[in-house]
Amino acid sequence: MYWPGLYLVINCNCQPGSLSVVMKKDALPLVSAFILIISLITAFYFAVRSSGVNSGKSISRNITCSFTLKNLNRTSAKNINFYAYAPARKVSFQECVSVKSSHSFLLNIDSHQNQLLHFEISEIPPLSSTIITIESKLKLYESPQKEKLSDLFLKPEVLVESDNSKIIKKAAEIAIDSEKEFRIFNWVKNNLSYLGYSDAEKGALYALEHMSGGCTEYMDLFTALLRSIKIPARRIIGYQGQNITMLKHQDLHNWSEFYNKGSWYLADCKKGRFMKHDNKYIIMKVIFNENQNIDSGFELFRTEGCEGISVTMNN
Repeated sequence: MYWPGLYLVINCNCQPGSLSVVMKKDALPLVSAFILIISLITAFYFAVRSSGVNSGKSISRNITCSFTLKNLNRTSAKNINFYAYAPARKVSFQECVSVKSSHSFLLNIDSHQNQLLHFEISEIPPLSSTIITIESKLKLYESPQKEKLSDLFLKPEVLVESDNSKIIKKAAEIAIDSEKEFRIFNWVKNNLSYLGYSDAEKGALYALEHMSGGCTEYMDLFTALLRSIKIPARRIIGYQGQNITMLKHQDLHNWSEFYNKGSWYLADCKKGRFMKHDNKYIIMKVIFNENQNIDSGFELFRTEGCEGISVTMNN
């Protein structure tokens, strides 16, 4: 075998099962360099995988939303604080690369990668309006990113009653062998009756007892059933639709995700989508109700500091 600066003499006249190789001495530096390069490439590959960087295919998507803040008073409104969520920063199949706005803002990113924008508006004149526009640049990955697991997503929370005996019993009945996540997904999808949109969240136990609910109850029940058998699951609020570029209230939706082999996977029992998002989902917020307040998890925008200010999400 010949390579410039390298030759190998292979002796085949040896005992069965043995092979003798003679290497030219001045080839040793070249072989060492080759081995070093292979080692570096291998180390880089595993470093990328363990860091959670998604090396799969992605598409870019620019997302816009806007809000009208109207002063209903006949006097000027001053020192208004407006809060709104941008798409979640780096979760499952989504990465928010940048956020910009028509107004300056302070950005707070919590432990779940939720991005809360705080706008401080000095004044809105009487019976006048201010429009705030938020633009976000996203990458939507074909496969989910690696994420560390918080054991919060194994615990019960308000309206996700995974420690309730009825929910524990039902989960044990459904998840009898392998593919537990898919079996529970199918059961919720096929057995709950859809009641339409409701402002009031009723929770997992209600959904199980009445076998009905909105997309929120589908999400709550799936999440609670999985947590009851020690499979991490979390709740998501966001927008669902084909090629979304402008966030609209009518596209608001709730769904679940479950944790498997280091990543979070989609489970939308209402829409019947399991593990494949097809770029139709925009995650705004990972919900965990640490304050045990029924209303706190689903709020995507609000005002503070001044009465008589209405907020409308524009279409």
